[in-house]
Amino acid sequence: MRVVQIIDNLRFGGAQKMVSMLSKELLQRKVEVAVVSLDIEDEDAYYAGVLRDMNVEVKSIPGGRLLDINRIQGLLKFVRTGRFDVIQTHLSTSNMLGAFVGKITGLPVIATLHSTGVHRRYYNPLRLRLETLALKDRVCQVVAVGYAVADLQKHRLGKQKNIMVIPNAMTAFPDLPHLDREKIRMSIAGRDACTLIITVGRLSPDKGYVDMVTALSTIIRDDPSVFLVIVGDGPLSDALHDQVRVLGLEQNVVFLGSRDDVPLLLKSSDMYVSASYREGMSMSLLEAMAAGLPVIATNVGDASRMFTEDSGVLIEPGAPDLLSNSIKSLLSDPAKMQSMARAAYERLTTKFGLDAWANSYIDLYAQKIRKVNG
Repeated sequence: MRVVQIIDNLRFGGAQKMVSMLSKELLQRKVEVAVVSLDIEDEDAYYAGVLRDMNVEVKSIPGGRLLDINRIQGLLKFVRTGRFDVIQTHLSTSNMLGAFVGKITGLPVIATLHSTGVHRRYYNPLRLRLETLALKDRVCQVVAVGYAVADLQKHRLGKQKNIMVIPNAMTAFPDLPHLDREKIRMSIAGRDACTLIITVGRLSPDKGYVDMVTALSTIIRDDPSVFLVIVGDGPLSDALHDQVRVLGLEQNVVFLGSRDDVPLLLKSSDMYVSASYREGMSMSLLEAMAAGLPVIATNVGDASRMFTEDSGVLIEPGAPDLLSNSIKSLLSDPAKMQSMARAAYERLTTKFGLDAWANSYIDLYAQKIRKVNG
């Protein structure tokens, strides 16, 4: 079986991480896989390097506009000469162009939906309409990475289009030696005797970072040893730095930017916090569970399916005072933090492991290939 995955870009992101993990699992199961990126910058993008290190063929086929004839011809040539059996697409442009290529080549196309919606900054009604038509009429199967994604996308695609849910998954992170953990904590905060609250994701308004910084400003009045560690980059970066300066939090908020050692940073931290206003099946929350961290998160997307009452604290979004009180309450109960961390880790390994996840995709590929081949 030969699978080609097509994605808009291979920079840092949840969809990109999923493509990398799925490629690794497919290779381990003797499924041949190649990845096509539609972004010209991806020659040096992080996940392009990760995939190449796994000996996955990565092909960059960029275009200046959606219906770039050179890009379409390049995609058709790559798919035909690669003798692939199935196409899997990720993100908007790939969903549209992959559906078109599948129609021309006669290959089954599986489109993967990662988000609960389109952020208003990137909203384009014509593109959204074109993608909707492609998903409805040119794709043999739409897959959502979580139930919240499926529920919100059903309205767009209609009752006639079946959306299959294959929830995101994650592998548990290995233990980190105590001395290595101490070194990382020292590099972040300048001391080991502190509390590191970490959050990971793109710096955009919908991730709730402003609420997190606001919450921290009240937390450190009682405990100045608390640090907020923000991992990621994005359009909100300057505004967040300004907020931190205005609130006088420069000594307690650490901006690390985009990093390729997130598992180590998580294993070196004490708590994970997410204040997002919208999510699907959050890869960052799965990583926090994989690191064995106690989690406080807003109850959006699939958070209520990911966490039980014993394995995480869920709160409403847009409430920095509630967030602050929840963090202070949990920090005051170390025994609860430990039991919650263990419960989250066990829930990840039993409910969101990679084996069942990867096998679900392979079974889906085989089913669609058999249908096309009669």
